[in-house]
Amino acid sequence: MHIRDVAKSLKMSVATVSRALNPQTSHLVAEKTRRRVQKFVQEVGYVPNRTARELSTGKTRTIGVVLPNVLQSVFFNDYLIKILAGVYRVLEQDNTYNCKIIITPRGKVLSELDNQVLGSGLDGLLLSPYCDHAFYSSHYLPKNVLTKWMQPLVILNLRPKSPRRFHSVYLNHFDAARKAVLHLILKGHKLIAMIKGDSLFPESVDRFDGYRAALQEHGIKPNMNLVQEGNFLLESGYEATLRLFRQDVLRPTAIFCANDEMALGAIRALKSLNIACPREVAVMGFDGIEIGEYVEPRLTTMAQPTHQIAEAATRLLLDQLAGKIKGPVATAVPANLVIRDSV
Repeated sequence: MHIRDVAKSLKMSVATVSRALNPQTSHLVAEKTRRRVQKFVQEVGYVPNRTARELSTGKTRTIGVVLPNVLQSVFFNDYLIKILAGVYRVLEQDNTYNCKIIITPRGKVLSELDNQVLGSGLDGLLLSPYCDHAFYSSHYLPKNVLTKWMQPLVILNLRPKSPRRFHSVYLNHFDAARKAVLHLILKGHKLIAMIKGDSLFPESVDRFDGYRAALQEHGIKPNMNLVQEGNFLLESGYEATLRLFRQDVLRPTAIFCANDEMALGAIRALKSLNIACPREVAVMGFDGIEIGEYVEPRLTTMAQPTHQIAEAATRLLLDQLAGKIKGPVATAVPANLVIRDSV
């Protein structure tokens, strides 16, 4: 069945039927007429010709979400689920756009994905910095992507050094880490160790700077003997904790870990050393992954509001597509302190 057949059956013009079936123009049609059209197409099983609509409007009504390939990491699995849940929640409420998920192959950089993204007929793009280590480390979007991609763009969870013409929604990692360490200090801890992430990642630097700032605010001189570097994975947290307690330095009473996975490794290492957590050594995480609720002791953490970041980024993208805002806009979302048993 063609739209002309629907219009003829209802004794309406093709233009009226088209407006009634298009979420962007349905408000221009009287409610009684709109309901009549929608009821009829449901009864006869008519599906609007999306290709024809795309050709007439120049829009596909589809946004893209570019996400990294899932690593062998609890965090990345949790991250992808929360990002997609936040995106789809907004799209379901808005009901005007579809979503195409683009998973980047491991080892590929964004500049090599130009044709895949640009040729996919997308009206806008949500982009995770975890897709490209080079981009994530520098805060800059590869120039050839920025030059060729002229549609609306929002970066998830990264504060760019040079926003130029794209928008971003991100977590203030410095402030969140500072608050995490302040919580440990208020609990009476002064010898606070840190297991930090790879320094190539800007969030690792920000979280380490937040750790040092909190100590200095309370007159505690940071001791680099109490700082170990991990790689964000559970095993590195385990090994870093063993190193902390094997060296001949002051024994920490608390460990702040740059992410929850390393914190879980730290808890496991303390158990292997017969050190009670939190009675002898407290452990603080960062990210708020779901598994932290189910370990023993349950993990105290600074939770990234990943759902909210994804929702805010999706709304920002839809507002751009609707012409409601220009750019660039950088929006910070605060972390949440989740108090459980490990502190």
